[in-house]
Amino acid sequence: MCKISVIIPVYNVELYLKECLESVLQQEYKNIEVICIEDCSTDNSKKVLESIAREDCRVRVFLNKNNSGLSKSRNIGIDMARGEYLLFLDSDDYLVDNSLKVIVQKADELSVDMLSFDSKSIYEGSRITYDGKRKKTYKNEVLRGGDAFVEQRHNGDYKVPVWQYLYRRDFIKRNELYFVEGIYHEDVLFTFFAYMYANKVMFLNELVHMYRVRKESITTSKSLLHKRIEDLVLIYEQSYIQFAKLNFHDRDILGSQLEYVRYNILKYYHMCDSEQKIMCRECLSDGIQQHIFDTITNSYKEITISYAQLKLMRSKEKIYIFGAGEWGRRWIRVLEELDINIGGIVVSDKHKNVNELYGYKVYEVAEICREIHEEINMILAVAKEQALEIKSSVKEINNITFIYEM
Repeated sequence: MCKISVIIPVYNVELYLKECLESVLQQEYKNIEVICIEDCSTDNSKKVLESIAREDCRVRVFLNKNNSGLSKSRNIGIDMARGEYLLFLDSDDYLVDNSLKVIVQKADELSVDMLSFDSKSIYEGSRITYDGKRKKTYKNEVLRGGDAFVEQRHNGDYKVPVWQYLYRRDFIKRNELYFVEGIYHEDVLFTFFAYMYANKVMFLNELVHMYRVRKESITTSKSLLHKRIEDLVLIYEQSYIQFAKLNFHDRDILGSQLEYVRYNILKYYHMCDSEQKIMCRECLSDGIQQHIFDTITNSYKEITISYAQLKLMRSKEKIYIFGAGEWGRRWIRVLEELDINIGGIVVSDKHKNVNELYGYKVYEVAEICREIHEEINMILAVAKEQALEIKSSVKEINNITFIYEM
């Protein structure tokens, strides 16, 4: 039996595939098999694979009948593998020279289920690299999976990508760990539950993997933001459901996973334009929207909104801000980030005929009442001592409603 099965899904990577495979086949450690799952590439990736497979019998090639995606290809690799250990490698990345020997010796020495190592990112088209090594130095430290997960999350050292781990194959098969097919961010679920099942996890401060960041890659494409968010919501729900089904009891661990997923939803949400954000909110649960909203509003001192108030604001066609001072500026930033439509700024008295501020039309009270006859929903963005005076001055105007006061 070979020692390591290196699983490499392949799709449209003819420019990088040879370098990837050579980084594995030219390792000092030879007791390996390389399982390549060709996923119906439209370039010459298949030809590159077949050429290398003819020259080295350790390379096994499986051809998907239809383009099936990364998760399906990895699952095929798991089922085909014969090695004692599994190592996942993306076909545009590569391994550091003689790194396999180091990780196998350490995994054997300590009989671990999972061994994690360092990776470095290389940005295509430049010499810029990102050193992704862990902040803490680990020396033969073996932990239970749940404890390891908590410590790594606490240290900021938690690594999600499956290509940053060596797995014992019988551990993967025994616990039926497979990738959810048809989604992005599939590693987020797989890695989390691998930690949950593992009895022995070790972290090795050793550079093993080089990750290539390409402009057109899945992880850098803005056109997929909505799909990413949808899939992260699914992962959020599945993390909760599967954790409960498996009778794991440490709620802090689950909370840490859910917080990680919410953070990533927020990250991609901020990258969306206004139209994308509206689409995304349709797939977000109230709990996740509350998290996004809390994160935004907490950035602006002393502005606190309940989630019920947020939903009320979003139900209105337009919100007007009464006040052009510091509080008004803060509210504009908050409402813009929350994608709430701002109708304009209302003031008691327009000085120097100012008709626009911060990109919004400025109205005096009498002026807005002349121009707008339907309900006018306002945020009273002034200091408390001014609020009573303003409310008193407009109390006879029936179509003005203050939906928030400082």
